[in-house]
Formats: sequence, structure tokens, C-alpha cells
Amino acid sequence: MESDIPLNETTRTRAMRSVILAQCFGLLGGQAFESNFMLLYLAALGVGSSGILMYLAILPFVQAVLVLPAAWWADGRGKKLVGMTGLVCTVAGFAAIAGAGSFQAGMGHLLIGGGATVFAMGSALFSAGWLALLSPIVPQEVRGRFFARLRISWRSVGIGFAACCGFLLSKDSPVTTFQIVLAFVVAAQVGRLIFYRRVPEVERPVAHQRGVMASLGEIIRLDGFASFCCYLFLLTLFTTNSRLLFGLIEKKILLYGDGLVVWMANLTMIGSLLGFLLGGWIVDRLGTKSVFLGCHFSFGAILTLFLFRGLFPLASVFVLGPIHFLFGMVISALSIAVSTEVLALLPLENKSLAAAVVATLQRGGAGVSGMLSAWALGAGLLSDSWTLWGMPMSSYDSLLLLCAVMVVLLVVTLGLVPSVIRKAEWMPQGN
Repeated sequence: MESDIPLNETTRTRAMRSVILAQCFGLLGGQAFESNFMLLYLAALGVGSSGILMYLAILPFVQAVLVLPAAWWADGRGKKLVGMTGLVCTVAGFAAIAGAGSFQAGMGHLLIGGGATVFAMGSALFSAGWLALLSPIVPQEVRGRFFARLRISWRSVGIGFAACCGFLLSKDSPVTTFQIVLAFVVAAQVGRLIFYRRVPEVERPVAHQRGVMASLGEIIRLDGFASFCCYLFLLTLFTTNSRLLFGLIEKKILLYGDGLVVWMANLTMIGSLLGFLLGGWIVDRLGTKSVFLGCHFSFGAILTLFLFRGLFPLASVFVLGPIHFLFGMVISALSIAVSTEVLALLPLENKSLAAAVVATLQRGGAGVSGMLSAWALGAGLLSDSWTLWGMPMSSYDSLLLLCAVMVVLLVVTLGLVPSVIRKAEWMPQGN
């Protein structure tokens, strides 16, 4: 594949720096969702719990639907062109979400749904060619450390953002306070667009020689690819929604103030810093197998600890704080292993499309999880009040218990991860 520009060490270093800066600015949009800030904003607008989960599920669901056609477009038309188009959409979508608080419920909710959809469309267009764009820029021998550095950088910015939100928000903050913060996030999306333009597209787009279905068939038949995607879908289905359930329990059941809910989510981000460091170090030295095994078992333990928070002779904040920290550490270490595994599985052709298949299954799992949870709450299928070993529980705890049980049962799916299989091949097999 012919290159547009030669990548000497200086050019490569400059490109990698632009990648980091672009993400530090742009991922504040994602941080607004991840820090439970958006959850609190929707609650301040009077949206119910099932509605909150449904609105927040729009982002992964729309991304799952669009990322495959976006990736096909990126491989054929150019990753930068598609990415720039997506970033314009993210700016417009987030601006609509921020403006929703200035209107009455009907129009406001329409702007939230429409803005979230446009933002999700933009995110899908941007991310469709992201890994493929980075593939020729980041040398294989430093990928673990680079992705750790990348994530530590934008995560540190996100922690600072969430800390500011924690100071700004009171127990029940007015809508205007949320809108001021969201206006800042919109400006950050513009900053991401500026730095993204400086990242070179090393590999020229190549006209597709065959249809999308034929290309997908080749990708799915890659050794270990389909099984890895299945594992990610199942794990995401029962873990991604946990963070929102944590926030709803803290806001609705434990009656934490808005600022405290954000601070608890911020502990998740702080824990992720350690997770990125450990994940990058372990992947570069021991491979991804150890990370996948450790993270999977840790998810089940963490969700169980959250459920049994009432057994500890401490105020809940001192119990849930360390749980948030551990959750962030585990999920971030896993993301390093996933990125490294995906880059190793990418084919020489249709890289964006292959990466998009992975993203579709991940985001599809998150979207389905959110929508099923919203449906279960809205339909009244779960008891609002029940007990577990004498501890009072809520409908949100019911969903969390289901997630914990399923994560433990999914231990059998670890064999779907190619690195786990390859690392185990040296072991003697019994007859």
C-alpha cells in the first residue's frame, strides 16, 4: 500500500503528539457521559430512570449501527475525510444537548434525543477509521506503552474536568450550571477537530475491489477474529451498564448529592490511570493473556462487592469509593489489552472495516444492555424493594445482580480470546 508521506522519526513523533492532544480535547464529550454528569443533567431536566438509561443507550446503539458503513466509507474514501465529517457532527450534536435545558419538556427532550443521535453518528464516523489511521503511525513494539500514555493523558484531563464539575455542582444543581459546563465541552470538541487535522493519513485510500459483504466474509474468517468479537460482545453486555447503575443507586437510593455522585465517578477515572499503567506494562512484557484473565475475574468480584455494600461497618461512601477505583482500574487495563489484540488481528486490507466489526459488537453490547435495562425498569418487571441476606435492595440492584452472575458464568468464554488460546498451546493435552 502506497504512502502519502514518509514517516521519519520526527514526523512520527509529531503525529503521535497530535493524536494525544486531539483525544485530550475531544474525549471530554465522552467524559461527560462517563462521569455521570449527563445522567445528572437528564435527572435535572425531569427525565425518569428508564428514560435516562434509554437516552444514554442511544450513543452506543447508534454507533453500533453506523460504524460498519462508516468504516467501509473510510477505507474507500479516506479515513481523515470521514473522521473530519464525524467531528463536525459531534460539535453540532453536543450543542443541541446543551441547548435542550433552555426549552420546555417536549422540545427539550426532542433536542436531547436528536442531539445524542447526531453526536453518536459523529462519534461513529470518527472512530470508524481511528485504529486503522494509527496502525502505520504507532510502531508495534511500543503500542502497549503508547496506548497507555494516550489513555493516561486524556484520562488525566477527564479527571480534572470531573473534579471541576464536582466543585461546581451542589446537591441538586440548577440546569444553567449544567449548561455552562456543556458549553465548555462543545468548545473542546472544536479543539479536537483542530488537532485531528494535523494527524497524517499515511496509507492512501484504496478503491474497493469487491462488495462489503464479500469483504466482511473475509474478515470474519480471519483466525480468531469472530471468536474474539463474540467474547467482547458478551462481556460488554454485562459490564458496561454497571457504571450507570452505580450512579443511579447513588443518586436515587443512597441520595447522594450531584457533586458527590460526580466525585464517585471521578474515583473510577483515577483508578483507570493505574489501570492504564499496569495494563500497558503487562501487555508489553507478558502479553494480553494475563490481562484478559485477571480483568474478567475482577469484574465479577467488583460487582459482587457493590451489591454487598451494606455488610461493611462503614459509611457507604467509604465502601463505594474504593469499589469505583478498582472498577476503573480493571476496565482500563482491559481496554489496553483489547486495543493491542485488535491491532494484532487487523488484516492488511480493509483495516477500518475490520476494526469497525469489533467496535460494532462492543457498542452493540453496550446499547442492548442499556435498552434492556430501561425496558425492564419502565415495564415494572423488577421489584422496587427487596432484601438480600437482610440488606435492603432496589430494582437497580436486581440488574446489578444479574450482571454479576452472568460475568461469573461467562468465564467459560475466555477460550474465545485468541491470545488466551495461543498462550495455552504449550500445555500438555490429556487424552
